[in-house]
Amino acid sequence: MEAHKDMRQTSTRLITDKIYKDFFDGQESEYWDVLKMSDPDIQLNIEILDFIDSQSYGVAYEYASEFLDQVDWYEIVQNIQDHYFDSHCGNCGNELYDLTSSDYCSNKCEEDDLILMTRSRV
Repeated sequence: MEAHKDMRQTSTRLITDKIYKDFFDGQESEYWDVLKMSDPDIQLNIEILDFIDSQSYGVAYEYASEFLDQVDWYEIVQNIQDHYFDSHCGNCGNELYDLTSSDYCSNKCEEDDLILMTRSRV
C-alpha cells in the first residue's frame, strides 16, 4: 500500500513539474494577478483547461482534464509566489529591476519596512 502511495506522489510531482515547465516557467509575471484571488490554485487549473479547450476538441479536453486533476496546483501557486517575491520590493511591491542588490527598490523602502517590523514586535 505504501509503495502505491509513493508511486502516486512521484507521478503527481512529475506531472506538476511538467505543467509548470510547459505553461508557467518564464511566464510567472503573467499570473501574478491570480495570486490575489481567493482560490489561485483553482483559477490556474481553469485557465489551463480553457487554453486547452480553445486549442482542441472534446476528447483531448477530457484527457487533459483527467491529467490536470493530478497536478499539485498549490505547488505551482507557491512557485509563482516565490518568483513574485524574488522580483518585487519587500515593502512597496514595486518590481525590482536589479535583482542582485537588495530585496527593496530603495533605501527608504528598506528603512520603512524595518520600522514597521520593529513596531509590530514591540
